[in-house]
Amino acid sequence: MTSVLETLTNQGWALIHNAGFTDGSDVDYRVVERIASRYGTASDRDGGQAIWPVTPRKSGSTDTFSVRAGEARFHTDAAYRAEPEQRFALFCVRPAEDGGASRVLQARKALSGLPAEMSALLRKPVWRWIPPATFGGEPDIPRPVSREDGRIRWRVDNLDVDSSLRSVATDFDEHLDSHPDAGEFVLGTDSVLICDNERVLHGRTWFSDPRRLILRVRLVIR
Repeated sequence: MTSVLETLTNQGWALIHNAGFTDGSDVDYRVVERIASRYGTASDRDGGQAIWPVTPRKSGSTDTFSVRAGEARFHTDAAYRAEPEQRFALFCVRPAEDGGASRVLQARKALSGLPAEMSALLRKPVWRWIPPATFGGEPDIPRPVSREDGRIRWRVDNLDVDSSLRSVATDFDEHLDSHPDAGEFVLGTDSVLICDNERVLHGRTWFSDPRRLILRVRLVIR
């Protein structure tokens, strides 16, 4: 049987079911830490805690994805930092009752078949992001969205670019959202999604359920 790590390496993301960290109410954080440690070293850079609760606690549409309900467009985590963590893990305590499905899309598929001008612009170091107010910090220097080695960084809602690049960003975002190779699934209670943050974009469908609770652990590969 293919291991989680093999699937993660080959596919860019992997699922663990019946992981043994929650019954949908109580959480054994030692198990969360143990599972996460198999795939990297936990990072507490954003938010000051390695296990970050992704649950609605703010109502503003401009608040960062992890503190509000609603949709999250395809993105990579920490695109606004000089060196984003290479992986992350999402531990589902309670899924939403009205949506909130996870979405995944491999970068190589996302970047394939783009118009030549768009593809060239995405490779230029002209893209800059503003850190969410929740996490703070100074904006990074402009970076490319895509690299020759297949790595990607992307997030549309906190871009700091001029109007010409904003138009390209909107078109690329729509391309991602409607991509035929995008995967979608509901992460159930006591399930874990492990994801390569450099080679896979992820997002979620709309939801409003205030009880939805996902624990996120960003992971550094040393």
